[in-house]
Amino acid sequence: MLFDEHDGWRRCPAEFHACVASGPAGDVIHAASGSATLCGIPLPEVSFGRGTFEPGGDATCDACAEKAAATPPRRSVQERLYDKVLAAEPGTLRDEVLDALRRGASVHPWTMGSSADSVRPELRLHEAVEGGPEADEALRNASRVDQAEVRGDSWRFVVVMPHGARPVLVRRPLRRQAGPDRPGWSFANARKPAAFGSGTSADRVEHAVDGERTLCGIPVRDVVLYLHHFVADRRAACPRCAARAATRDQPSAQERLHKLIAAAEPGPARDDLAAALTRGAEITLWLSSRGPTLARHYAELDELTEGRAEVTEALSAGHASLAHVLHGPWRSTVVIRENGRPLIARGPTDV
Repeated sequence: MLFDEHDGWRRCPAEFHACVASGPAGDVIHAASGSATLCGIPLPEVSFGRGTFEPGGDATCDACAEKAAATPPRRSVQERLYDKVLAAEPGTLRDEVLDALRRGASVHPWTMGSSADSVRPELRLHEAVEGGPEADEALRNASRVDQAEVRGDSWRFVVVMPHGARPVLVRRPLRRQAGPDRPGWSFANARKPAAFGSGTSADRVEHAVDGERTLCGIPVRDVVLYLHHFVADRRAACPRCAARAATRDQPSAQERLHKLIAAAEPGPARDDLAAALTRGAEITLWLSSRGPTLARHYAELDELTEGRAEVTEALSAGHASLAHVLHGPWRSTVVIRENGRPLIARGPTDV
């Protein structure tokens, strides 16, 4: 439980990314927050390490440690969403969502400031058993929307938060159902411009990072890397990087998975999945290489009715990547092994 009637919400200490700045006495570990460290060093002047800032070490900044200790504890995502759900229409549905949040139900994803049109497919209103028409009307009357998904014990809840209006709640089954057909969808029109990392050179020019170099040829060691993508139309963007980025595109997940399953054992499971991917079937999960325990957990083996034995054996043998695809009455599971052809299993979505 995240909420106690006497003590209120359980909260955690604030956390900060660790970063390193070099000084006369050597490297010092600082806490990053916003555009600077807690002690005031601009982020372009530090290098990001891996992990969280931990006060008390020999090389940690005393000023950062003092300010980190004085930072109020973090409110959990459940507590923050709880406060927003309180403004929804009172009733049984709201009570169930509030109770799930008090008990620590998973909240993922939570997106903010999306256009109503772009967020509509993510809400999966075709699955709604309660609140669907109300959410649809709210989307028609809104320009910007926040939305969060809460996974309870028996239901999946969606909190639709139109900007300037009260939240709307939707109840959906835990198991996802295949969406309606997407007329006109194709691999060609689903391709998108390629995304590149961002790095700034000493002259404050922003470059597109691709592997060990920027697109204009600067070694990556000579730029300061940032945790966002290169944006070609920014004033500080390198024109050569922008021009080269514009010529690159990337295939959709459906196209990439379609190519991978071409090497799978021929049969109805592969043929049905391949045909569905060419029509834009939804890929609900794609995990890179995982060990046997995690892979078996995400595979949900007990829900497979075709190919379960082969998939179970393959996941027990070593690391594998895993994908789930919803199409028609099926949820197909694709196991991509480090050695061996891909395996395809499937089970019905109405279980």
